[in-house]
Amino acid sequence: MISIYSCRVIHARTWPKVHRLAYRFFWFCVDLTQAQKTLPSWGWVGTGPFSLYRFREDDHLWTSGSGKSDGPALVDRLSRYLEQHGIHWKSTEPGARAMLVTQLRFFGYVFNPVSFYYCFHADGTPAAALAEVGNTFGEMKLYPMGPAHFVNGQFKIRVPKYFYVSPFSDLTTEFEFRLPPPGERLLAEVDDFKDGRKILVASLSGHRKSASRLELLHQTLRFPMVTLQIIFLIHWNALLLFLKGTPYFNKASDPKDQREALRRP
Repeated sequence: MISIYSCRVIHARTWPKVHRLAYRFFWFCVDLTQAQKTLPSWGWVGTGPFSLYRFREDDHLWTSGSGKSDGPALVDRLSRYLEQHGIHWKSTEPGARAMLVTQLRFFGYVFNPVSFYYCFHADGTPAAALAEVGNTFGEMKLYPMGPAHFVNGQFKIRVPKYFYVSPFSDLTTEFEFRLPPPGERLLAEVDDFKDGRKILVASLSGHRKSASRLELLHQTLRFPMVTLQIIFLIHWNALLLFLKGTPYFNKASDPKDQREALRRP
């Protein structure tokens, strides 16, 4: 129901300044179709405030735009959101599955630069993928992919960003997502294109492990305060880019190109 991917994160920027980072972390993979039934309210991983790693459904998919969970369970909000975007996948279909690759709250804190949803029909056929991109302003934007985007074993789409992710990235830059459904191995690639030129290569790759107490202890000791490490490294690399003289885009400078952002209350 919950597994762990021990991952390597790579970002390689080639323009307008060269900058590369590579870190190791671990990500959780949550079976959303089983989460409400099987996750305890406390423990190493659970839904309550006394869990070391806490899964909160209202951290995700703010489809109302208000930053609230909008009522139904996350898997049902996912089904409804996809239907609204012309992608047919029903969470109530017997045997249907939905997986979420994400970070969980650690001692109550979480920041997710991106989370990935993968939906499957009862026969195992990939039905949809959804990238949920977050920024440090408490906003998220959703990028859905349906059967038409599933080619050669992966979901693939290139779309204008129209979302303030980084002060060093033009809002009209294009995201290209390449998302093979996860199994024993996880691979998620998100590249940036500007005027047809690839200017940033980003990937998350790793291998699945069980979320046993021993493995969770191992990962916690290896990556203590993992969610705080992520937000610190984002700001640290932003400082390095600034010191390199990378052009800076102010968030307030072009609101018309910030579209469909969902905000916390």
